[in-house]
Amino acid sequence: MGTAAGLWVGARRRQAEREAALDLARRVAGQVASARDAHGRGEPKQAVDALEGALRALEEADGGTRTPLYATVLVELAAVRAAAGGDPRACRDLLARAWEVPDLRPELKVRIARDAGALAAAAGDRESVRLWYGRVLELVPDDAQAKRMLATLDLLERSDP
Repeated sequence: MGTAAGLWVGARRRQAEREAALDLARRVAGQVASARDAHGRGEPKQAVDALEGALRALEEADGGTRTPLYATVLVELAAVRAAAGGDPRACRDLLARAWEVPDLRPELKVRIARDAGALAAAAGDRESVRLWYGRVLELVPDDAQAKRMLATLDLLERSDP
């Protein structure tokens, strides 16, 4: 009887953990949707606040920073901050944190690398441009935008005295 009770307790605990994770995902998804609406209405401050709230909720959750949802929130926050004229280096730092999250879909990794590469280009950071667009090409070897950016960078470097 002890084994059956132990199995039941374990099953209940796992169910509670799944329900808590699902509740967290719903709350975060709601905050991300709210942020997108605010950004669409031209209210970047409300969008940033909603995304930062979602980020805090994930950071407080056990293992929340190791999820693709966490990476998605970081990418959204970087995009909203960049569009609102935020510090490009801080936006790239958010994207670098997102890149480190394990088990990301390739499409999200490509978006992260493209966004970080574009921010690096805007800041004139050639080394970072090469790094991020190189990562795009590792994921999508035929990416025309990344090839153009790296070719332009090569031309610029050859023309520098």
